[in-house]
This record gives sequence, C-alpha cells and structure tokens, in this order.
Amino acid sequence: MPAHAHLGSLFLDEPFPAARYASELLDDPAMERITRAFPALRASPLLPFVAGWAISGSLYGGLTASLEPLCPGDSKGAATSANPNPVIP
Repeated sequence: MPAHAHLGSLFLDEPFPAARYASELLDDPAMERITRAFPALRASPLLPFVAGWAISGSLYGGLTASLEPLCPGDSKGAATSANPNPVIP
C-alpha cells in the first residue's frame, strides 16, 4: 500500500468495518454513551443562537447570543464576579 493510503478511504463509498479496525472502541461503554449523545452534542452550540434569534427576532440577536460567551468581561472592561481583574482600555 502507498504511504498515503489512508486518504483513499475518503473517496470510497463502502465504510470500513468497525469490528475489524476498532473493536476495542465498540466494547467501551463510554464510547457507546458518546455515540448515543452525539446528536445532542452536535446541536448544543446552536442553542444560544436559536434562543437569541427567538427572543430578539433578529439575526443580530442570534449572533450576539452565540458570540457573547466568547468575550471576556463586559464591553466596558469593568470588574465582575466572573472576571475580578478589569481590562483597562
């Protein structure tokens, strides 16, 4: 097999048998829980956006709700309980 044979699997229509290549993962109870919870884990980042859009009725509200947790502190840089060290502008 060529050195980059693993890329060939991206272009095949047939899936690889998990029992052959990852049998220990099929027997792991933690992996079974993650597999069952995958749809909810996949949708969870969208929940703040959907809630912000539903509450404000605008795309801006959805973007603000989903991006706001990424911003440390508030916009004025004041100290808060979550961020006791204020950002000095």
